[in-house]
Amino acid sequence: MMALLNRYPRAVIAGLLGLGILAVNAICLGAIHSLASADNILHLPLLSSWRHIPRIYSSDFMMFSEGQFRPSAYALLALLRSLVDADSTMFWHLLLLCCHWLNAFIIASIVRHFARSAASGLFAGLLFAVHPLAAVLVTEISLFHHLLGLTLFLATFWVYLRAELADHQHRRWHYILSVFLFLLGLTVSKLLFALPCMLFACEIHRRLGWRQAAMRLLPFVVLSLAVAPVWWLLRPHPLHYSYILFPPGATWSTLYSVISATQAYVGGLLFGVGIPVPLHEVVPQIYDLSDWRLIGLAIFIVAVMTAGLALLRRRHWGGLGLVALLVVMAPYASTTWNSVLDYVAWKYIYAALAGLALFLGWAIDELHLKQGRIRWLGVALWLCLPAFAWQQVQINRVSTSSVTYWTHVTDMNPGSESANVALGRALLDQGEEERAREHLFAPAVKQLYASAAALCAYHTRRGELVLAAIHLRMAIRRGSGLQFGYAEPLMAELMHVAQAYDHAEAALGKVLTANPYDIAAMERLAAIWGTKGYIKAAEKLLLRAAQLAPESGEVARMRLALQARRAGGGDMATLIDPPSPSWLRYATQGFQDGIIREAVVSNSLNYPTDPVVQLEAATCLAKDGMYPAAKERLDRATAILPESAFAWAMRSWVAAELDSLEEAIAAGRLALKLDNRNATVHNTLGILVDRLAEERPDGEFLRGRAIEHFREALRINPQHASAYVNLAKALRRQGSTDEALALYRRVLRLRPDLAEAHFNMGNLFADQGDDRQAVKCYLKAIRAKTDYLEAYFNLGVSQLSLGEDDGASASFRKSLQLKAEFTVARDALATVLIRQRLFGEAISVLKEGLMVTPRHARGALMLASLLATSPDTRLRDGALAVTIAERVCNARDNKDGDALLVLARAREETGDIDGALVAAMLASRNSRSPRIRVQAEAVRGRLSSRSSR
Repeated sequence: MMALLNRYPRAVIAGLLGLGILAVNAICLGAIHSLASADNILHLPLLSSWRHIPRIYSSDFMMFSEGQFRPSAYALLALLRSLVDADSTMFWHLLLLCCHWLNAFIIASIVRHFARSAASGLFAGLLFAVHPLAAVLVTEISLFHHLLGLTLFLATFWVYLRAELADHQHRRWHYILSVFLFLLGLTVSKLLFALPCMLFACEIHRRLGWRQAAMRLLPFVVLSLAVAPVWWLLRPHPLHYSYILFPPGATWSTLYSVISATQAYVGGLLFGVGIPVPLHEVVPQIYDLSDWRLIGLAIFIVAVMTAGLALLRRRHWGGLGLVALLVVMAPYASTTWNSVLDYVAWKYIYAALAGLALFLGWAIDELHLKQGRIRWLGVALWLCLPAFAWQQVQINRVSTSSVTYWTHVTDMNPGSESANVALGRALLDQGEEERAREHLFAPAVKQLYASAAALCAYHTRRGELVLAAIHLRMAIRRGSGLQFGYAEPLMAELMHVAQAYDHAEAALGKVLTANPYDIAAMERLAAIWGTKGYIKAAEKLLLRAAQLAPESGEVARMRLALQARRAGGGDMATLIDPPSPSWLRYATQGFQDGIIREAVVSNSLNYPTDPVVQLEAATCLAKDGMYPAAKERLDRATAILPESAFAWAMRSWVAAELDSLEEAIAAGRLALKLDNRNATVHNTLGILVDRLAEERPDGEFLRGRAIEHFREALRINPQHASAYVNLAKALRRQGSTDEALALYRRVLRLRPDLAEAHFNMGNLFADQGDDRQAVKCYLKAIRAKTDYLEAYFNLGVSQLSLGEDDGASASFRKSLQLKAEFTVARDALATVLIRQRLFGEAISVLKEGLMVTPRHARGALMLASLLATSPDTRLRDGALAVTIAERVCNARDNKDGDALLVLARAREETGDIDGALVAAMLASRNSRSPRIRVQAEAVRGRLSSRSSR
């Protein structure tokens, strides 16, 4: 073998690398679960044909690539997709393996360029080829750009090195080719921005003169500077893509956290440990520059770089490997620069593995010439290769099924949130609901969006509409990524199943406005139009879908079905059985009426292990004032999800309603500790602190803290509607009406149908005396929420101020229709009727109120007064007036001046002058109101004159 290797090094190395890669991947060849998934990027319509390549190079395509500019990798996939079906998993798996093989071969070739033994190149290539880290990339087509990016990085470097050995004529073409490959690589991966540093390190090793080195490096530097603005500034339109919002300072804090990943990276590279655990969940985040871990890891990184440069200065090419280990990580150093949340991941050190292979290739080459014990170190390094290969085989073995893969990951790290959620979704696909819930709501789960989305889709397929709607309300809280690509498809599917086709159309319209290439949305919308009888519109939409994805069998089937329906003629509309208005308003707006609250609470008894249902039931119970029962549901939810900041924030709110302020504060602090970047947590704590401000002497300070929480919630999530309203209300109480009004207007641009915002803006206008504007706001609030009790009442008050008595009367009547016990509205209605001299109606309204709320003193006194003193003497009933007034006076120990005055007038009406005098005298003596005393004295004077006659 060694003879063949020395005689035909390239062929032998290429063959052995290929055999090694095939051997470790044979167990899963063509059977990778991620390649068989309907969610893989190969099913994107824009990757279905080479005709879409111009669109792939536009900014619009970046909405499918995390907002990153890397079109050339996808253009190659589109070119191949013109020839190969997306579901040909064998082909795509072989493509990934071939790309990985090419990277390994180029690494071996680079080592051979420097090494004295071809075996050193073979070792470096095999190390790269069979390392378990490779299993992360060769099984996931969405990471193709990482594979291809490294290919172009290594190819550019290799051609640059080969130029040194070529004659003068060919040297120029080698150099031009390296520049071209570099420019192409800049459109594939930001890894290529690190290449000038590697070339600089190469020049240090060569020592051919600084001026010549500068001239050779200049085109690479200039191209990097020229293309960099495209990477940093070119972004998809906000209509298409909702960006991740990072708080100020996140750039440096996440950079520190990337440095803190050094220990995990070293363990993965040297020993293959931890792969494929989601790395961003196990690496500690560091936010303080003085943290000892950061200092230690930074010293280690500097030491490795210094060692690499020192080796290069001594003409040891192994220094290139050490430099590569570090510089290839620089483009991925910060979350904010990359606009991604997984700020550390195994995929990012695929290039660093190439650096390790180069360095160890040099080490093997050096040890090959040594004698004695030190030579055995080389043998030990060779023995590492079977161990690495076996580790990769184990990862590949479990990669054939999503359930086995994520089970493997959760076994390695039970505390992984993303792995538990992924396993839960895989189990749901297999119909194992109970096992799925155990993982979707594992103790490690902090954010419920993905779990709720999975269960929303599951319950929708089963036709369980209430459960689907409950989970939908939680799922829509997620806000970053493809605009309208997360919640709206769930909404559309649910509305389609529920036969609420108008709402399904609205949701699909948003999806297609933001993503005009969504074939699934086109198919669903065409199905809805076909159901409603809009055959021509459906055919036109399917024609566009067929142009985007000509190989789609579902589109072709639907077109044939529509043509058959058209040929059949007649009434083509289908009988539609829409859902109940209560369910529809809940699913679309989150409004919970009595029917929905009862259904949610009932489902919470049937699904005690589903914290999403428990949280929603707690909200329903709290709205009904049943706080102990709500707390019971929240206790259950926090027991299932001890790491959920949202659940603890809800518990904080309910504890405050139960006047358990210490428990409320403790739960709120825990929620903040669990997730200090959760807008809902800050909004809930703001509400809690604002409520405490009403009960404490240091209320102004607490209100300031509440405002800080509301502002923080909006800084984290500028689309948090509730935080806008709460902040505006707090500012209104502080007198900052202009800023409050601006906030209301801003949130109404985001949510034009937000009834609470219209209502509170109306209150603000009413405070300023602008009742006409207030009326407009209240009417908009009622239009958005037709049973908005408080809005009807405040509308009546403003109409009364404007002299619109009829409108005020109608508004107060509507309030009483919604809630007969609303005594303030009944009193206001009676006042308006009296003002309109409709005394009979006023008496009827007040009598009805006396039956509904018999202990309401004000209404009772108004009724007694009318019965005793009505200008229409036919309506008077002194005896009943005395009975009602005496009941109120007795309830107040005959010390209420108002009640005693009414009693005096009632007794006067019945002719009981002495009794009336006694009541008037007591009213004058006990009343603290000068007005009542004056009226009581006037009654006494009148009664005294009557008594003396």
